Amino acid sequence: MHRCSNFSRLALLLFAIACLTMKRPAQAGGGPENVLLVVNVNSWASQTIANHYAAWRQIPPSNILYVNWRFADEPLTVEDFRRLLLGPILQELQQRRIDEQIDYIVYSSDFPTQIDITADMQNANAPERLSRIGALTGMTYLWTKVLSGDPRYVVQDANAYARERPNSTTVARTSGFHQWYGWGANGELQEAGGSHYLLSSMLAVTHGRGNSVREALRSLNGASRVDGARPAGTMYFVQNSDLRSRARDDRYTPTVRALQPLGVKSSVLRGALPRQKNDVLGVMMGTKQFDWPASGSTIRPGAFCDNLTDLGADFSSGTGQTPLTDFIRYGAAGASGVVATPYDTNAEFPSPLLQVHYARGCTLAEAFYQSVNCPYQSLLVGDPLCRPWAKIPALTLEGMPTANEVTGPIEIKPKLTSPSATGGVDRFQFFLDGHRVGYARDGDSFAIDTAALSDGYHELRVVAIENSAIESQGRAILPIMTANHGRKIELKVSPPDRVRWGERLTIAARCPGASSIRIQRNGALLKEISGEEGTLEIDPRTLGYGPVTLDAVVIGTDVTTQVNSAPVKLQIVPSNALPAQIVGDFAALTEGLQLAKNGQAIGVVNDTTTFDWLGRNGVGPLESFSLSGVFQADQADVYQFHVRFAGNLAIKVDGHTIESFTSEQPATRIVPLVLAAGVHQVEFVGTTGSEPRFDVQFGNQGVGPVAAPRFRH
Repeated sequence: MHRCSNFSRLALLLFAIACLTMKRPAQAGGGPENVLLVVNVNSWASQTIANHYAAWRQIPPSNILYVNWRFADEPLTVEDFRRLLLGPILQELQQRRIDEQIDYIVYSSDFPTQIDITADMQNANAPERLSRIGALTGMTYLWTKVLSGDPRYVVQDANAYARERPNSTTVARTSGFHQWYGWGANGELQEAGGSHYLLSSMLAVTHGRGNSVREALRSLNGASRVDGARPAGTMYFVQNSDLRSRARDDRYTPTVRALQPLGVKSSVLRGALPRQKNDVLGVMMGTKQFDWPASGSTIRPGAFCDNLTDLGADFSSGTGQTPLTDFIRYGAAGASGVVATPYDTNAEFPSPLLQVHYARGCTLAEAFYQSVNCPYQSLLVGDPLCRPWAKIPALTLEGMPTANEVTGPIEIKPKLTSPSATGGVDRFQFFLDGHRVGYARDGDSFAIDTAALSDGYHELRVVAIENSAIESQGRAILPIMTANHGRKIELKVSPPDRVRWGERLTIAARCPGASSIRIQRNGALLKEISGEEGTLEIDPRTLGYGPVTLDAVVIGTDVTTQVNSAPVKLQIVPSNALPAQIVGDFAALTEGLQLAKNGQAIGVVNDTTTFDWLGRNGVGPLESFSLSGVFQADQADVYQFHVRFAGNLAIKVDGHTIESFTSEQPATRIVPLVLAAGVHQVEFVGTTGSEPRFDVQFGNQGVGPVAAPRFRH
């Protein structure tokens, strides 16, 4: 895991803020300063989605964690989940000194969605029919019990933050969330003790029956644009005779009643899903399979959609159930599902009252977790910060410095500009370089002695907290360049604004007197230049695509020797698409791929679903082979191969080698390629290791096995 730049420069911060002695305040509503965004550096999709989301949501660099995750979407045991992912994430929060401000753990994509909890259940006397599979986001939310191995995270009332307690007959009040809140057994907020949680979601699922990166970005971008917009539309609750629907029928009517005074339209319908509705702001339904395009309905940005079915978050093929990713594909801001057949239907799915919490102004993640009593199997996918009905305070900053470079003390006074719309502000929070440094009441000003900071770039954020039970946030972001110690650093990037995959990205940095210069992406070290100046090259494919922010930092013994460059923002775009090939009548070709060993054809492979298909088709240990054929790209897009292989392997598409590697142990590679619509040729050429095992999948809307009839020869 990569750490952000040293926090020590904040240690000498001198700030004078009135009301610093006030009681530790509640903090809810959620904003970018409260999110830890976890990114898989081995996945172009994970990095691309995170690049865009961080820019759209203004996630500070201190809150982005790049993880060297090489297991892609493979299921994890609960022991490995604690050891390799959850534990290190929590440790990183403490090391960065942001643990008290983080309320959300948000995974980008290409992380395992399923956690095998068998080891925790062995001595728990758990019922045999209770599923031994948990979900990444649900298990992260229940982190305290999961981290300690306490099996009670599977009980039907495990989530004390859920507002609708089991057997409740009333519409519960809505409560804001903060990770240091303690919740009692009856859902009451406690000053001390109680259960603690971390809101968690995945931005996208791009493996298996998942979404394309393009679909995920369209959903997230739409969600980021509707905050506080109170969009027009209708929330639909769909009834039919299926048990999946009937499980929630009794909550539909009170939900509709609760939405009426909020000014949000809602309707209860009969059928499998809404038909010919162009205003879907949310849907709760229950059916095994559905075809959304055939419904003629349109999902509006910001909508949360849920289908109560047993395997909505199982992205493997052959389940016979429509995955939650279909909602994301057609525009939903968020959707949920369970990763395995649940033990208790009602407790492990969100109550329809989720839409009430959402319409009262909560973020999508707050609304979701207030509505699920037993979330250990629940996978939440989408934008956790989306808040279409929030009352967002708007503010300005008086006394902002006008000079290009700032020296000495500065004093700034935040001022609310829309008190009538928000009911006023309860308080302001101040963040410097992503770290929370204090609070103040409305009308107070604060001062910073910039001489206590290292020279160069810093970012001040002032967050206004709405005066309500929801506590929605608004913010002003002020970049400043300090110049108190005579230190400067120059950073130049070429090309300066836009670079394609396949081009070289050149970075030059200079800082007189420096022993070394760190080149960073969102606070994470990319490479280090030795001495006071130098140039390096980076392959932009290692950064994903989309908006990327780079900077240079010199780490010194104190603020007088440290210096930060201004950030450089550039856009990374995919390479030009490989043109389609002319192969005659694709439909007339023979299904499957041609397999050869030692240069001699030995048969046709129709399916690479099982990891041992290579050995079963006659290729042994330490033998050379090739697998070749053609396939059809349905649309111009970025496609990807997911491969796992031990030995030597090269992947060639249309005569171009797009990846080659050697590994003694089975190694996972996620390989992107840009294709024009039409037919393309592929060839895998390699030598097996000690075991002839080869897992290969392909796609753009998720990935699936390389198999007939899509692949032919």
